[in-house]
Amino acid sequence: MVQVDLSQYEKNWTLWKDPIRRTALLRDLIEVVHAKRTELLANGDKKGTQSLEVKEKSLLSHIGHDLSTLNFDDLYRPQTHTKKPKLEGHSLWSRHLEPAKLARFDRALEKQLAYHAQSLGWSLWSLQATLNPKEVQLFHENLKKELWPQSIILYVETHGLLSENEWTGLWFIIAEHGTHLDSITSRTTGQWTLLEGGSS
Repeated sequence: MVQVDLSQYEKNWTLWKDPIRRTALLRDLIEVVHAKRTELLANGDKKGTQSLEVKEKSLLSHIGHDLSTLNFDDLYRPQTHTKKPKLEGHSLWSRHLEPAKLARFDRALEKQLAYHAQSLGWSLWSLQATLNPKEVQLFHENLKKELWPQSIILYVETHGLLSENEWTGLWFIIAEHGTHLDSITSRTTGQWTLLEGGSS
């Protein structure tokens, strides 16, 4: 049986019951299980791949549904009832977040995060940083850890390719009301901008 260490996710799931953090945790779980499944597939482990495919499908079935009452183990039971609520009545910070990008089929969780964040009075920030392309993944993971649990990365996009040794990215980040990312993330270099909500 394939084992993936999800103990920290389970602890956080038990600790946080709000829709924003639980949606972020669901997204992380999907990414972890998908990455492991891809690794096993590349190694020719058919049985392990199939096992994780079942888990991944179960996790995906919970996108758009109420996560507040679910225990961690419930995530591995497919969601088969209730309609997904429509995310209506919100512009989802359309001045800064292009609606077409949030409408992408692979951005369902990001759209949900933006919806809950705007509904609950969170703020929207951006971070522009120029990095060596080889350092981007590590930078992203470190930023993600440093921001949690007060803030969550929505998504990142390329902001320009300066040379083969320099890449500029633009991170969009939601932050709990009153959080000042430009001060708490002292180890993160780059240009922080408060786009919506809170006070600068």
